[in-house]
Amino acid sequence: MTQIRDRVAMAIQGVIMVCALTFAVTFQKKHFDEMDLRPELFTQKLRLPNSEVLKTATLGFRNLYVDFMFLRAIQAYGAGWLKPGESREPIYQYFSTVAEVDPQFVPIYRFGNLIVSDQGGDGERGQKLLRQGILANPNSWDLAYLGIYNAIWNMNDPEDARWFLAMAQKMRDVPGYVLRMEEYVERRLGRYESAFDVNVDYFIRYQRAGNETERMLLYNRFYDILEKWSLRIIHTGIEDYIAAEGGHPLKMEDVVKPEYLGEYEMPLIELLEKSADEMAMSDLPLEEAVEYVRKNSRTKMFGLPVEPRGTWFYINSDMFNSVMAQDIPTTATAEQRFAYVVTPITFFPRVDQHTHLIEMNYLRPAMGPNMDQEVPPEVYERWLTPDPIGGHYVWDPSIPRFYSTARVRLGKGQDPRCQITGYGPFPLPLEPTLLDYDSDRAWALEKGIYDANGTRLIWNIEDSMP
Repeated sequence: MTQIRDRVAMAIQGVIMVCALTFAVTFQKKHFDEMDLRPELFTQKLRLPNSEVLKTATLGFRNLYVDFMFLRAIQAYGAGWLKPGESREPIYQYFSTVAEVDPQFVPIYRFGNLIVSDQGGDGERGQKLLRQGILANPNSWDLAYLGIYNAIWNMNDPEDARWFLAMAQKMRDVPGYVLRMEEYVERRLGRYESAFDVNVDYFIRYQRAGNETERMLLYNRFYDILEKWSLRIIHTGIEDYIAAEGGHPLKMEDVVKPEYLGEYEMPLIELLEKSADEMAMSDLPLEEAVEYVRKNSRTKMFGLPVEPRGTWFYINSDMFNSVMAQDIPTTATAEQRFAYVVTPITFFPRVDQHTHLIEMNYLRPAMGPNMDQEVPPEVYERWLTPDPIGGHYVWDPSIPRFYSTARVRLGKGQDPRCQITGYGPFPLPLEPTLLDYDSDRAWALEKGIYDANGTRLIWNIEDSMP
C-alpha cells in the first residue's frame, strides 16, 4: 500500500510540475507578444556594491557568483553596446569589482579589457584591468602580452608597454615571442642602444643553433635600428646648427662640421658580422660571446654617420621646401621637424612602384608579344622618364625588364659616395648630382631635363601619368 501511495504522490507532483511549466511558458509568450520590442543598445547603469559586500552576499559560493556575472557580461556585451558620449567608467567598475570577488578568475580580465579597451576605446582603464589581473595572477603571461599589445598598437605608448614587459620577464613559461617584443618596445622608445643589444643576443643564439633563416631576418632590424640611430645623431647636429645659425641647413655640408657633428660611438654592420664570425669559431660561453660582439660591433666615429645599407644621408631640397611650408612647431619630434634628411633608399618604393606600373600597364600592352624588341618611340618618349634618385628609366629587351639606372647602381653598391664620413673635404658633394654618372647626365642633356642649376633631373611622377 505504501508503494502505491508513493507512486500516486509522484504522479500528482509530475502533473503539477507540467501544469506549472505550461502556465509559465504560456504566460511568458503572451507577455512578450504584447510588448513593443525595439532594439536598443545595452547600457551598464547598475553600479555593483563594494567587493567585500559581494563576497559576503555570495555565502561562500564566490566562484559560482563570478561565473554567473561573467556569463551575464558575455550576454550583455556580445553585441554592440556603446552610446555616444557615455562614460566607460561603469563598465570598468563592473569588471573590476567582479574580479575582486574571485581574483584568480583570469578570463574576466581578458574579456573586460576587450570590452573596455578594444570596443569601448578606453585604453587606460583597459590597462588598469590587465594590471589588476597580473598582480593577482603573477604567472598569467597572456595578460602581460595583451598589455604590451594595447600599449604599442592601440595607445601608441611604448613607455607603458615596458611595465607589462618587465612583468612578463618575471613569469614562468612565457613564450619567446612575448620576450622578443622587448626589442620593438625599445626601438619605439628611441632606445636604439638597448634595441641593438637585444638583437645581438638573438643573433648569436640563432648562429649557435644553426638557425640561419632567423639570423638573416634580423638584418632588417639592424638596418632599421642603425638608420634611426644615425638620424638621431644628424638631427642633434641640425638642432645645434639651428641654435648657432638661426635657420635650417640647406645642404648636409653645413652640418658636417666638428661643432655640430662631433665624435660619437655607434655600431657598424661590418663590425657586427666580423665579431660574430669570430665568435662562431670560439668556445666562449654564450653570455661572454654576446658581450664580445656587442662591444666589438661599436666604433668611434665623427662627422656624417654611415648609412647602414651603403648609401648616404642628404638634405632633399624638395622635401625641405615642403617641411618649411608646414611651419612645424619646435615641440614636434625631430622626425617631423627634420623630415628633409633622407637617403636614396627613401625613394626606392616610389621608384619600384612607378617601374611596375608603367611596365605592366603601358609598356607591355604597347609592345604586345614582342617583348624582346626596342620600345616604340612614342612609348619611349612618354614613359622613359627621370627617376627621383639621379637616374632614368630604361627598357632592357634582353631581360626583358623596365628598370631605374640609379636603383640598379645603388643596389650594387656602385655609388661613389658610399661610406663617406668625417669632416671633409669630400671628393664629391654629399647632395645628389648627375656629375658622377656620365650616362644619366648625357641622357638628361639630350632630353633637356636638367633643372635650373644643372645638378639634378626634373622629375614629377604626376606629370608622367596618363
